Amino acid sequence: MSQSPFFDHILRHHFASIEQPVARLPWAAVEVLLVDDGHRRVALGRRMARACSHPQTSVGYSVAQVVLVEDHLLVTGDGLLYLARLRDAGDAAESAAADQESYYVATPARMFDLFVDYSRAMTRQVDCAVTIDCRLDHELDYSWPIDTGLRRELGAHEVMVAR
Repeated sequence: MSQSPFFDHILRHHFASIEQPVARLPWAAVEVLLVDDGHRRVALGRRMARACSHPQTSVGYSVAQVVLVEDHLLVTGDGLLYLARLRDAGDAAESAAADQESYYVATPARMFDLFVDYSRAMTRQVDCAVTIDCRLDHELDYSWPIDTGLRRELGAHEVMVAR
């Protein structure tokens, strides 16, 4: 799926019970399936990921530049998951952790505890910082009637990954 062991572990372990293969779709195809405002939901996820990854100082957030390395939108029958891998773009001479990656997972509230528990176990295996966020709950939950095309795709593939 990605260059990220964290994202790959999420797919392998959290969605291990899925019998069908995971469908990998380009962003444009997912935006067609999420006919209402899929693009806005992804943009919100990207903004939240960058905001959560800024190291906090005593006077607020630092001005460190954060680079979005990769992001994915997982479309599941339980809602959307937004995953982002970020890196601090600071000078390596300034900080030993300048190249350290961090991960951001936006999830519906009902999946929050599951991903918190999972990330605790995962960060012991992969040296990284992980933020699990449920503040976009209403944006990631299917509170609207699911479009016929999306329902058909979810029938064929329980999880679809947009990249």
